[in-house]
Amino acid sequence: MSERATRLSILSALLIVAGCRTQQVEPTFPQLKAVYSELLFIMGDSRSSRLDRLQASYLLARGDQAAIPVLIHGLDDSRVFDNEATRANGSPWEPPISVTVGEQCEELLYSVIARPPYGRYSVKSWDEWWSTRKEWPLERIQCEVRDAGVLFE
Repeated sequence: MSERATRLSILSALLIVAGCRTQQVEPTFPQLKAVYSELLFIMGDSRSSRLDRLQASYLLARGDQAAIPVLIHGLDDSRVFDNEATRANGSPWEPPISVTVGEQCEELLYSVIARPPYGRYSVKSWDEWWSTRKEWPLERIQCEVRDAGVLFE
């Protein structure tokens, strides 16, 4: 197992522990933010395998409120996340497209704030949006999105 794969496995375990929220292990917001920052680094690291980058993205998509500021910070990241991506509505014969870390971060932001049934609304400025909601519990943010009633297309 490569060093990166090992590190990704450790991060996976930390996120699972964080999800359990046991009384014995209660990660703090800064600890979780550090884990999410490391996942963001892996997403854009050219030395990471495609599988590691995809797994890091998957874990961030299942993140909690601590993932939001990390993902907002990554919106301007122009490093390549995946150069073998396919369009959601594209033909299987279309050539693959390249997706930047920043583009993937925006998709992940919607994934974090819009749990199933994947409500979505337009956010013009993520920094402004977050500044008015950072004290809200994630459930309240998700209710706001759900109440907007706009589904992914």
